[in-house]
Amino acid sequence: MVVMKDLMNKVITFECEKNIREAAKLMTDKGIGSLLLTSKSEICGIITHYDIMKKLVAAGKDPVSTRCSDIMTKNIVTLTPDAHISEAMKLISQYDMRHFPIKEGGKIIGIVSSTDIVKSASGFSFGTAISEGVTQSKYYYERRE
Repeated sequence: MVVMKDLMNKVITFECEKNIREAAKLMTDKGIGSLLLTSKSEICGIITHYDIMKKLVAAGKDPVSTRCSDIMTKNIVTLTPDAHISEAMKLISQYDMRHFPIKEGGKIIGIVSSTDIVKSASGFSFGTAISEGVTQSKYYYERRE
């Protein structure tokens, strides 16, 4: 039985009053799709690559003058470390959620992405595929046929 604590990643936080360009740079540098936003050391929201694309780029806003707090999601849905993978999959399908902060004892202790969940649910491991000489794109096209 796969639970969220089995899939958790380290949480990266960022000040909500900083600009989107800085947030996007950090996300790119760290290879992550979301940042938990803080104000005075308290979590106040989340921003994702999807938020940046939809609420900033598509809306024609300037990434330097737009603050993270301007486009962040304020109402964060969290899961517990012992939440079953099926709970997260239900949220993905019902609400199109992609990132799940994991909360325990009133504190966020990790984060799980929809990609982590899909990899776990499918039993697919890029590490195994690479060791078997299969590239991501080759695997994708082989599976489509």
